[in-house]
Amino acid sequence: MAWVDGSVLVYVPAGGFTMGSGATDAPQKSVSLDDYWIYKTEITNSMYAFCVSVGACAPPAQELGTPVYDNPVYANYPVVGVSWDMAANYCSWIGGSLPTEAQWEKAARGEAGRKFPWGGDWAGCEFAVMNDGGPGCGQERSWPVCSKPSGNSPYGVCDMAGNVSEWVADWYQDKYYRKSPKRNPPGPEKGQA
Repeated sequence: MAWVDGSVLVYVPAGGFTMGSGATDAPQKSVSLDDYWIYKTEITNSMYAFCVSVGACAPPAQELGTPVYDNPVYANYPVVGVSWDMAANYCSWIGGSLPTEAQWEKAARGEAGRKFPWGGDWAGCEFAVMNDGGPGCGQERSWPVCSKPSGNSPYGVCDMAGNVSEWVADWYQDKYYRKSPKRNPPGPEKGQA
């Protein structure tokens, strides 16, 4: 579905999935979520620049070595230099919200509990944008969104691993998911940003 800012939304159906990697702060747990929609891509520079141009968003901080957000050459690159508050503001401006950690993880891994969006194989340059300089990887810190379609999630969401980091609605609290609700966990009420 196309959205107000020119993005494409992907539908994630209701149901359960295995959340967590098994690490101390991410124990594996069966979680059930209501259905929801999530962006197919990260917010692009052009999408964010429009928000800035109408006065609804503050300009992002310029990070050394990253594309300038309002340079048309980098219009389809993911925006960087945006704080959690700025990301939440953008989502509110377009009539949405940041996904919870559980929503983000289900959209990334699918219902089968994949280790990565594409399956169980370790990340390679054919699946994710990585700036490690390996064969076919390049040295760039980011690439245009959806540059690695073989790494898309089971729902068709791009760049859930690699490219740039993404914000979720939740605070971080290392013990939260041990005791969190099994249905639609909202994330902890307080913790670390």
